[in-house]
Parts: sequence; C-alpha cells; structure tokens
Amino acid sequence: ELVYDFLHRIQDWPERLPHIDAVDVRQDAPGVQITAVDTSAAPDGLTRTTRGVRLCFPAAARIVYKELLTPAPIAAHTGEWSLTPDGDGVRVVCAQQVLLHDPHTPHNRQDRQDRWDPGAAGGLAETRRQVRTRLGHASTRTLHLAGWRARTAVRRLR
Repeated sequence: ELVYDFLHRIQDWPERLPHIDAVDVRQDAPGVQITAVDTSAAPDGLTRTTRGVRLCFPAAARIVYKELLTPAPIAAHTGEWSLTPDGDGVRVVCAQQVLLHDPHTPHNRQDRQDRWDPGAAGGLAETRRQVRTRLGHASTRTLHLAGWRARTAVRRLR
C-alpha cells in the first residue's frame, strides 16, 4: 500500500522526486487524474512540461497513463505502474511505450516547447538511446524513492 500510495499521490512528487519541479493534478472522477508535470531531468537543464491522464486502479495495484503533450522528439508516450506482492514484499514494474517522431515527416505543433533536430543528436538510433536512458533513469529514481519511503515509513501501532 505504501508504494502504491507514493506512485498515486503524484501531487506530492515535487517534494519527493528531485527531477520533478511542479505538478498540477485534477481529479474529476475517482481514479482519473488529469496532470501537468514540469520535469527537469533532461541533460540540457531545461524544464519540460508534459500533460497527461492517469487511470488509477488501487484494488488491482495498477496505474496506467497516457501523455497528451510530450516534449520533442517523443510523438506519443504511454505507460503502466503495476505492483505484485511477492514473498519478500512487492514487485513493482514500470512498462513504457514510446513513439518517436519520424525525422522525415514534418511535425508542426504550435505548443512544442523545444525543437528537435535528429541529425544533430547523432541520428534516430542515438535519439532512441537518449530517450530510453532519460525515461529509464527517471522511472528507476522514482521506484527507488518509493521503495525507500515504504521501508522507512513509521508504522502506527494500535
């Protein structure tokens, strides 16, 4: 429950995760979170904003999400946090799917916060590696801090 609570309470992430600067979350219906997240995990030091929707299933210990506004070079980004009890505690998996913009197809979004030149980054293979590394590091940091918080939580005795 403690790990799920950490992942679910996205509004607390700016105080809990070093790569999150700000979060705005609206919950119009139980289990549905509409989010805007400012992240500064990029190597260039720029803050990037993503907007998305998260569907939270506490009974199934799952949170699935879809980003609706993504930074370049990402065209689409979905993911899932899933928690499964095991003999020693809980196993947490973060699975993500990312679609990169085709560098040969112009994408003309007025709300794009940054520009992407696939040639400057060493081509599509290097861009894929950078995106995978950046998202992987952010997810790993989140999982480590969620685990630390669960292990160090003060339990109330009744």
